[in-house]
Amino acid sequence: MWGCFHRWTRRTMCASMSGLNFVKGVTLGGDRSKGTLVDVGLSQNVLVEQIVEQGKRVTVAMGTNRDLTPACVRKVVPQSSPSEEMGSYWGYKVRYASNLSGVINDSPYKEGYDHIIGTSEHGETIISSELILPSFRAPFNCVWWTGWSGRKHRRGPKSEWQRCK
Repeated sequence: MWGCFHRWTRRTMCASMSGLNFVKGVTLGGDRSKGTLVDVGLSQNVLVEQIVEQGKRVTVAMGTNRDLTPACVRKVVPQSSPSEEMGSYWGYKVRYASNLSGVINDSPYKEGYDHIIGTSEHGETIISSELILPSFRAPFNCVWWTGWSGRKHRRGPKSEWQRCK
C-alpha cells in the first residue's frame, strides 16, 4: 500500500508500504470519455472516474493497486477525506477577505477560529520555544500577514478589528 504523501515521486511510491492513499493533483485536458487525467507527480498521469474541469486542484484516492495505467481508474475525493480517514494534516485552505474585519467575522466555521495570529509592525516578538498553545477544540486557526502599513489600511469599524491586537 502507498502512504499519505502530498506530492509523490517514484521513490516515495516504492518506499511507502502502509496507510491509506491520497495524493493531490491537477486535472489535465484531453479526451474525457473515460474520465479525467490528473497529474499527481508520478511518471504517468492517473485516470479518475469523474469528469473534472481542466486545471482544477483535486485530492485523489489512489487505493492499493500500484498500476498507473488508465486500466486502473482512481477516484476524486473531498479535500477533507485524508484528514477525516487518517487523522493527519492535509494542507490548509486559503480564502480572500477584503478587510481585517472580514477575516475575523466571516469565518467559515460555525464557532469561529480557535486561534488568530497576525503580523504588523506593532506586534510582539514571540520566541517559538517559549510559545505554549492550548489544546484546540477543532483545527480552525487563522493566520494573516500584512505589509508595512499593518492594520493602518484596514477597512471596517475600529471596534471590529481592535480585539485582534
